Amino acid sequence: MRPDELERIEAAMRERVAALPPRPADGWARVERRIRRYRMQRAATAAGAALAAALALAVLFTMPPKPGPVVVRPGPVTTVTGPAPTTTSTTTPPTRKAAAGRTPTGPEGATGATRAGTPAGPGTGRQAATGPGTTRPDRNSGPSATAPVDPGPRPGNRLTLTSEAGEPVAQGQPVDLTDPEMQFGFLPEPYAPEGGVRMWITNPTPLDWTIDLAPPRGESLHAGAYTGATLPGDSSGREPVLRVARNDRGCDKVFGSFTIHRIEPGEEGLPSLLDVSFVQHCGTPDGPALRGRVWITQRP
Repeated sequence: MRPDELERIEAAMRERVAALPPRPADGWARVERRIRRYRMQRAATAAGAALAAALALAVLFTMPPKPGPVVVRPGPVTTVTGPAPTTTSTTTPPTRKAAAGRTPTGPEGATGATRAGTPAGPGTGRQAATGPGTTRPDRNSGPSATAPVDPGPRPGNRLTLTSEAGEPVAQGQPVDLTDPEMQFGFLPEPYAPEGGVRMWITNPTPLDWTIDLAPPRGESLHAGAYTGATLPGDSSGREPVLRVARNDRGCDKVFGSFTIHRIEPGEEGLPSLLDVSFVQHCGTPDGPALRGRVWITQRP
C-alpha cells in the first residue's frame, strides 16, 4: 500500500472519529487502541517494503562487476638527501641559532622551525633541511592551525525526560528520544484537549509518549509560562491543561506547569514547530516530579 493511500485512510479515520457523538470516560482508551492497530499495520507495510529493498540490493551486489579501465595516476616521489643520523656517545654542541630554535636554510637568512636545543649532527644541517620531501609547514602557524568553529547543537525532533524516584510514568528512568528511531507529530481534537494540541512520539514497538497541552478556555497557545496546570477532566476552564503519559501509564491527578519557548503556526490549526518544557507531579503538588523538554517541527 502506498504512503499516500495510508495518509488518506488516516484522514478518513480522523473524520469518522470527529463525527462520532461524545464518548464515555473510556473513549480515549478505545481511540488509542485503534490508533495503535493502525500504526502496527503501517509498520508491517514498511517492513515489507524494507525487505523487498534488501532483496533487491542483495541481487544487485551479487552480480559480477563489469571490467573497467585501470587508471594509474602518478604520485609525488619523496627522496631524502644526506647520510642517516648516527648516535655516538659524544654529542655535537648546538649552534647559537639552533639553541634559539632555528637553523639557517639559505643565503637570504630564511629559517626553518626546529626544536630548541636539537644537536646539529649529520643529516640535520642545511642540506637535510632543504632536501626535497623533508620539510613541512609549521602546524602551529598559518591557516591550518585554525581549528573549525563548533556551531553547537542543532535542534531537531527530540524528547528528553528526567524522573524522580517513585514517579509513576517514567518510573525514575531518564528518557532521550530523537529521530529517526521515533516518529514525532501533532494530533488535533478530538485526540487533543479542547483548544490545545497533543504531541505524539511513537515507534512500531509500540512505544507511545503523548503530551497534551492546552491554554485556559478562550485563549490560544502562545510563548510564555503556564502554571497551575491539571488534567483535562479536572480543569474548570480557568486552568491550563497538562498530561504526560506513556502507553496506558499516566497520572490520576496532575499538578504541573509548562513553558512554551517557541511556537509557530502550521496547517489545519496545528503548530509547525513547538518547543516546550514542563514539570508534572502525580497525585499531590509535592509528589515525585517528571521534568522534560520536547521539540517537534513539522516544517517542510
